Amino acid sequence: MPNPSSQQRLQELLHEQQELVTSSPEWYRQLKEAVNQLIQEDFDGLLQLLYRVDVSESRLRQMLQQLPGSDAAEIITNLLLERQLQKIKSRRDHAQRDESIPDDERW
Repeated sequence: MPNPSSQQRLQELLHEQQELVTSSPEWYRQLKEAVNQLIQEDFDGLLQLLYRVDVSESRLRQMLQQLPGSDAAEIITNLLLERQLQKIKSRRDHAQRDESIPDDERW
């Protein structure tokens, strides 16, 4: 039976928006642990979460095929980390662009 707290914990970790948090070894360890638990208990739930977070399914399949025998939880965790860092960078870039717009021209 799936453990709802595993999926909740993974979602909580993914809502961390600070780059310092996502570079923390403890954050990574907890994320990998939650991913591993979902692999074992609720694989369909993990796939749904990966889709919502926008992790490339084709990239995941490619990596799993290229690295047979590797720790799947680690591969998935690395892809989640990569996606989180992309989101952080995008938000930062967007905020910098908004600051360059004069106040009287903002919506």
